[in-house]
Amino acid sequence: MFLHSSAPLRGNALALHGRPQLNMRMLANNAFWSLIGHLLFRGSLMVATIFLARHLDTRAFATYSYFQLTIAMLATFGELGMGVTASRLFAEIGHESKVRDPSPIGTLWCLSLVVSVALAGIVLMIPVSWLSAGLPVPRWLLAMGVFVLAVGIVPGGAVLGLEQYRQSAVVSALGGLSMLAGATWAALQSSATIGMVTLVIAFLVKSGGDALLVLRSVGVSRLFGRWRLHRKEMRRVLGFGGPMFAVTLMSGSGAWLLGRMILGGPGGEHAFALYSIGMQWFALALLVPGMISRVTLPRLVRTDLSSEGGAADSRTLVRRGAVMTVLSGVAVAAGGVAAGPWLLWMYGANFDAGRWFIAAFMLAAVLGAPANLIGNAIIARDGQWRWLLLTLVWLAALLAAGRFSVSVGAWAGAISQGFAAAVVSTLALLTAFKRRLI
Repeated sequence: MFLHSSAPLRGNALALHGRPQLNMRMLANNAFWSLIGHLLFRGSLMVATIFLARHLDTRAFATYSYFQLTIAMLATFGELGMGVTASRLFAEIGHESKVRDPSPIGTLWCLSLVVSVALAGIVLMIPVSWLSAGLPVPRWLLAMGVFVLAVGIVPGGAVLGLEQYRQSAVVSALGGLSMLAGATWAALQSSATIGMVTLVIAFLVKSGGDALLVLRSVGVSRLFGRWRLHRKEMRRVLGFGGPMFAVTLMSGSGAWLLGRMILGGPGGEHAFALYSIGMQWFALALLVPGMISRVTLPRLVRTDLSSEGGAADSRTLVRRGAVMTVLSGVAVAAGGVAAGPWLLWMYGANFDAGRWFIAAFMLAAVLGAPANLIGNAIIARDGQWRWLLLTLVWLAALLAAGRFSVSVGAWAGAISQGFAAAVVSTLALLTAFKRRLI
């Protein structure tokens, strides 16, 4: 069986022993396949949400939307920065002679599994009233959803580090198909619970598929040959992952905390349902910029390890990548502005918030388009503590803006996200210039 193969890495992850190709064709190709994979999976999630919005009543749809947001937020507690850490450590494979110690990839994966099980157990013990916000969300289903999302963090990050974008797109297609089939079943039964169960199944397909890709590329013996939790390996994993855990915790919980503000505000469940719709289009506007940012991190790591002129090459890559994120974000947002009235019509008359509602969320996303790419450049040069500080400022700006704008209902989401994005992008650019990263 291929799972027991210990053969060297194949594909893009192999040919990295000389000067890397820093032309934009490689970056664009990686971003293209990463985008395809994301569209196939997250696009299916968006289509499923639209379908359910038209076939479930307001309370049932709010329950389904709240479940999505809550498991994503809770899974960040099990992230521990391991997604970004996995991308960086797996990107070092093939360059072991140029790093101080072999990458503790087996230790990282085992730690992730332990944390995922523990997190699911904690969710089962927490009173459901603390998490449900008065909506009928089963606690066992929350625990299952959190476990599936958390256990897929390291495989997902490893796929990025290994640059297995094309193969991961196939896995995303399978996960997306299962999600659409489940949404159809949930709509026919008018059941939010069925929709939540099939959502978990779709994430399981995605996580399991990514894990198989990593095992095929790296081999079981290479991955788990040094699986024990040695103090030295744990120190290296947590030394990088510790601040990144706080980063992912804040970035993952920000949207949830803002959503709870809106849910408890004047518009209640209806405003929250609109907010969840707006956040989907906010994420769509960041889709291409996000793909560019994702493929840049492993490429920056390999540039520093493979090239004598790594610093200059990295600056070129960051500058061009930042321009690409802004231009792509503007292009998608322009489409959202033009198609705003029709986009909300898809969700049904109950969610008509005006032609500028979706456009406002997408324009807010453009303000933050370059932030993640610049953040990855900071992280690649061991600036994870600085990025933690910038993320803390972002969260404070987001919640402060939400506190002052909650009276306008779902529109508070666009206002708060736009303000926080502008703050973090500005600070990230200033940091990059100061550190000569751009």
